[in-house]
Amino acid sequence: LCARCKKPMALLRKKRQRPDRPVYKAAAQQVPWGILVPLSKRNPEIPLLLDACTIGRSADCTMTFEDERISGVHAVIHREDSDGCPVALIEDRSTNGTFINGKRLEKGLRVPLSPGHLLSFAEDKPEPGFMDAFIAYTFLPPIID
Repeated sequence: LCARCKKPMALLRKKRQRPDRPVYKAAAQQVPWGILVPLSKRNPEIPLLLDACTIGRSADCTMTFEDERISGVHAVIHREDSDGCPVALIEDRSTNGTFINGKRLEKGLRVPLSPGHLLSFAEDKPEPGFMDAFIAYTFLPPIID
């Protein structure tokens, strides 16, 4: 019997992760140096924990999307130090493009991210009526006490 609902376990279906739902892989107890906050509730918040966080379809990426518009390694968000201060940079490695505030990034070039920047992957803006399919995030630095 299930401890929560008291139904026979054979009658319960296991919850499966939706294949179109993004998957984030990282250690649970690290403090992020930045956060990507999704515009759509369909996508999870992405804590930036590594010095290079990869976003793409590849299973090797830090953040994995199963969306054919997303490249194997679509973009990389880098953390670098400049005079002792952390700086966030994004690098496009995609076919369909990575956008900051609607402007397409040049492939392979690292561009600084500022708090509040709107990042979108594969599209610069949502198609009318398809906001949930729009893969977009706002970049925020961590809150420091």
